[in-house]
Amino acid sequence: MAAVRFLFPFAFAVSVWTVLITAIRWRQRRAGLTVTTLRPDGSAVVVVRCGARVGWVSATWPLATLSFDESSAELRFPLLSPMVVRRDEVIRVARRPRRAWRFETASGRWNHISFGARGVGDALRQSGWPVER
Repeated sequence: MAAVRFLFPFAFAVSVWTVLITAIRWRQRRAGLTVTTLRPDGSAVVVVRCGARVGWVSATWPLATLSFDESSAELRFPLLSPMVVRRDEVIRVARRPRRAWRFETASGRWNHISFGARGVGDALRQSGWPVER
């Protein structure tokens, strides 16, 4: 009987904690966490927390970071070195299933990289990237 007295409040506290953390993370995901910063030279850089996949390696939201401006994009990914894609290499930014995007290049060098976050397609389009509709 003493074990039940201990376990019930503990289970209730864990349930409340789980609901709170889930609600906070849901609100953060809905917000998109897109941040625009300025470089010292005055150019704008958009930084997006996202999920990403490089070949067989994947990172769920918010472990990957995509930062881009009108000339290049950089994907930072856990356990891998940062990947920089120049704008002049990209033919288009193609839509993938489940709100994901992919850079398509003439050389095929970056075609295995996909990333996704709410609003990232619109942000890339506003920065001058060739995003398909």
